[in-house]
Amino acid sequence: MLKIRQRQIATLDEQFEGLRKARDHYVLLANQIRDAIANSSNTAEEGLAEEWNARRIAGAYEKSLQNMIAQIRPG
Repeated sequence: MLKIRQRQIATLDEQFEGLRKARDHYVLLANQIRDAIANSSNTAEEGLAEEWNARRIAGAYEKSLQNMIAQIRPG
C-alpha cells in the first residue's frame, strides 16, 4: 500500500488480489445459490435470478482483471 498525501493507493498486485478475491466470492455465491435451488422445494425463479446476478457480477470482475492485464502487457 502506497501513501500519497495521506491517501492510500493499492499496488497493482494488491488490486489484482482484491479483484480475484471478489470474483471468486461471487462465483462461490452463485454455486451455493444453485445448490440451494437444487435442494429446495421452493420456487426456483427467484433463486435463478440471484444466481444469474452473482455470475454477472463475477463476470464483471473477470473482465476488470482481463482489462488490467491487457493494460500492463507491452503491445
